Amino acid sequence: MDQARAPYFDALQHYLQQKNLTFHVPGHQHGKSLPLELATLLREFGAACDITEVLGMDDIHNPHCQVQEAQELAAQAFGASRTQFLVGGSTVGNQAMFLANLGPEDLVLLPPNCHRSVYSALLLCGARAQPFLTDFDEVLLTFRPPTPAQVKKALESYPQARAVFLTTPTYHGLCAEVEEIVALNRSRGVLTLVDEAWGAHLAFHSELPISAVAAGADMVCQSTHKLLPGLTQTAMLHYDPRSICSQRVEQVLRSLQTSSPSSLLVASLDCARRMMVLRGEELLSEVLRLARRAREVLSESAGINCLVPETSHDPTRLILDTLRHGYIGHSLAESLRYRHSVQVEMSEVHQVLLLVTLGHSSQDLEWLLEALRKFPAREPPLNKRDLAQICHWEHFAEVPRCTVREAFFSEKRTVNLENAVDQTSAELLYCYPPGVPVVIPGQRLSQQTIDYIKAQKRLGGSIQGGADADLRTIRVVSQHKNDR
Repeated sequence: MDQARAPYFDALQHYLQQKNLTFHVPGHQHGKSLPLELATLLREFGAACDITEVLGMDDIHNPHCQVQEAQELAAQAFGASRTQFLVGGSTVGNQAMFLANLGPEDLVLLPPNCHRSVYSALLLCGARAQPFLTDFDEVLLTFRPPTPAQVKKALESYPQARAVFLTTPTYHGLCAEVEEIVALNRSRGVLTLVDEAWGAHLAFHSELPISAVAAGADMVCQSTHKLLPGLTQTAMLHYDPRSICSQRVEQVLRSLQTSSPSSLLVASLDCARRMMVLRGEELLSEVLRLARRAREVLSESAGINCLVPETSHDPTRLILDTLRHGYIGHSLAESLRYRHSVQVEMSEVHQVLLLVTLGHSSQDLEWLLEALRKFPAREPPLNKRDLAQICHWEHFAEVPRCTVREAFFSEKRTVNLENAVDQTSAELLYCYPPGVPVVIPGQRLSQQTIDYIKAQKRLGGSIQGGADADLRTIRVVSQHKNDR
């Protein structure tokens, strides 16, 4: 191999030189909406900003001055009792919520739209998870967040549950009725833990759905780099010390996060909070205006339907119905990227998702519209009803055969995918993005699951996480603990 090469650096340099128009995270969009003072600092000092916990600078693992004050300001800004900064994204936030509250004998109730980091959290803490079904959105072909009635039914079926975990907003922007769910859980002494990675902006505009923090959830993690102008990896963990042990949270975060946190990431969290408190309403009003205008113009001028969820949702997302327009979402996304220099957030077989953020302008949306006009409507390549049947996983609510942790440490064997029906998965498989698993360790592999994997492969989807990247084979549990 040629050690004079730096392949990742070269790819990054090439990508930046192309000056693509981006509709994906991070929300600052190539620095366009970074807080001015942070952008100025980076221009003036460059790599000199990358320092460690030297004398005069505080440490997120032992905050006593600047970090402590910054976290207190953040708690006040987001309406939390206590806030801690994260430099490992909401992945660390999810892991911390589980480790701080759940042990090997505890049960947590999970809806079907949890991020893959939830299952890494289950591996770490050893808790048992019981999935439960929610409504399936026939338009977006994704599971909605649970309703209060569905949470109540799950709690009645599993009264020993220690916590209910929610993802709201979902990747597609669907929001749960968090206030009612929190009240229901609290009346039963059950914790409400919320992955609000996609909702850090909700607290700063009255037209947006209520944030889980304001709704009273016991613990909430938010990604400051998604819809807010934080640097990638920045996130915050909000919690109520009346129901969550602060010392346990701090201990867990010291175990999960790097002992050398980037000063740039910490400064970015501080600046993003200040920017949103001082200008959030104004900036988000423009984002909402741009998103509304984009939906109108795309339908009128480009003939592409923007899907609008029927339930409570975050309107900052543009979801293009590519299948109805005659295109597989993956192929349209590739054409936008390589022929028109437009990078989307996510593509699926039937749709493409774009984010409208603080870093976008009317000119950006004109560029997008001009690109989409180059795709004339044509006959749909497949039937959406057939696709819906594949995506609707009724088997999700089955009782897992073993925990994620037990599956991880079990004896395993490799079988052909076709022969895996009724076997117990030892692997976590997921489409990325959005990172929502289709196969969970400890889960029975149904014929529907195998059909879904095959369909995604055939239609250009990306399923990751398996030992066999081509997914011709899959690792399964050889022997359950109870069988020994």
